[in-house]
Amino acid sequence: MGVQATVSEPTATLHRDYEGSAATLRSARRDVLAWLSDLDADEATKDRAALIVSELATNALQASPGRTYTVRVARDDEYVSISVRNHASDSRPPTRDRWHFADRSALRGRGLAIVTSLADEVTVDGDQSEVVVTARIRLPVL
Repeated sequence: MGVQATVSEPTATLHRDYEGSAATLRSARRDVLAWLSDLDADEATKDRAALIVSELATNALQASPGRTYTVRVARDDEYVSISVRNHASDSRPPTRDRWHFADRSALRGRGLAIVTSLADEVTVDGDQSEVVVTARIRLPVL
């Protein structure tokens, strides 16, 4: 008899669309922090989530200027998952090999490295019309 992995269903979700402008970054961060506070998330998780949503939303705006992006946050018994979805700005599908880490001296392009260092898991999905980056933060064991 084999062991089956189970995936927990989210116990709570936040789903918001934001206009494609840099002025919405503060709102996205604030909305995620307020939502996690309402769920009594610990400070470290809230801090990590705020920086992750800020970096992913910034990447979405840079990849698709002026286009709406969507933030979805879900919490289950083990993780907080933060997804940012944006519409692709070119016809090339977003594959993992198109994502890269900037070197330390670069003035831009360090967002993915920051997200990867803060999250326990990061996935990039998409097709020719959209990109979805999801970062998962493991919740502390109480």
